[in-house]
Amino acid sequence: MPRHAQRLFAGFTGVALLLTILPASASATTPGPNGLIAFRRFVDPDQTNSALFVINPDGSHETQVTFHADNIVDAMGNWSPDGARIAFTRTTSCGDDCGTDELYVVNADGSNDHAIATTTPTVESPAWSPDGRWIAFAMSTDAGDGEILVAIWEIRPDGSGLRQVTHPVAGQSEDHAVQFSPDGSRIVIERQLASCGGCPAIFTADAADGANATRVSPRGLKGFDHPDWSPDGQWVIFRTEARSGGSSGVFVAHPDGSHLQLILDGTRSGRQFRSSTFSPDGTQMVISIIPGPDANADLWIGRFDASEHLDGLSQLTRTDAFESSVRWGTAPLLGG
Repeated sequence: MPRHAQRLFAGFTGVALLLTILPASASATTPGPNGLIAFRRFVDPDQTNSALFVINPDGSHETQVTFHADNIVDAMGNWSPDGARIAFTRTTSCGDDCGTDELYVVNADGSNDHAIATTTPTVESPAWSPDGRWIAFAMSTDAGDGEILVAIWEIRPDGSGLRQVTHPVAGQSEDHAVQFSPDGSRIVIERQLASCGGCPAIFTADAADGANATRVSPRGLKGFDHPDWSPDGQWVIFRTEARSGGSSGVFVAHPDGSHLQLILDGTRSGRQFRSSTFSPDGTQMVISIIPGPDANADLWIGRFDASEHLDGLSQLTRTDAFESSVRWGTAPLLGG
C-alpha cells in the first residue's frame, strides 16, 4: 500500500481512519487481439522489491521489463492502447511513512524507462485513455487543516497538461483506481467513503470532470481493487474486500450497476483474489489468486461463457514469488 494511503481521512471527526485495503493494479482493457500480459512480481520474500514482467498467454517467453535497485516496488502497470508502452508506479521506500510513489512509463521491451513529474510524488493506479493522449491516476495532495485530498488527475504522456478530473471533498470521500471506458467518455473508480469508516465502492462517472457518478457495487458490498472495463464496454469487473476468514469474491456488473453477478467466490476454498483484467478480445480474463493461507499469488486465466460466467480456470504462472498487478494488452506475442 502506498504510504500516503495510511493517513487518509486523518482529521475526520478527530480520528485517523486507518484503511487496510491493498491496491493492486489498473486501466480498461484495450479492444483487439490478445497480446502480452504484464504483471508485477515481488523478487524477495519481504515484498520490498518488485519488477514488471510480460508473458505470453500460453505461459511462454516470460521476460523482465523493469530493473532497479533495492527497496523499490514497480507495480500497477497498464498498457498503452497501441501496446508499445506501459505506464506504472515506482514506489521508493526510505522507512515508515517515508518515500515516493511516482508515475513512470517504459517501452514494452524495457527501454526508455522514465518518470513523468506530477505535483506530488503520491501517484497510484495509472491508466491510459483509449486515444493514448492522457494518463489518468489517483494522487494525494494537501487540502489544508490536516486533511488529505485524494482525487483522479490526468496528464499527457509528455508531462504537460496536468489537470484534476474528480472533485471529492477532503475528509468525506477519496477517489482511487481509475479506468477509462473503451470509448473514453466515462471512467470507473474506487471511491472510499468516510461515512462508513472508509468503506470502498465502485462508481462510474464522466471522464471529463467526474460528474454524473453512478454506483456500480451495491451498498453493503465493499467493491474495490482497481476495477476493469470490458473491451465492449458492457461490463465492469471488480473484487470485494476480504470477508471473514480472509476470502474474497470477484463480481461483474453493467456500468449502471445492473446485472450484478458473482463469478469467483473464495468463501469455501479460502482463496483470496487480487487484480484481474479482461482479455482484449473480451472472451477471457486473467487474475491473481492466493490459493490459501501462507501461500503466494500466481496468475490464472479464465474463459467467459455467453452469460459472462467463468467456464473454468487454468494456471498461467507457477512460482514461489508473489505475482499480481496484472494487465492484458495487445502487444505482439513474443517468439512468434
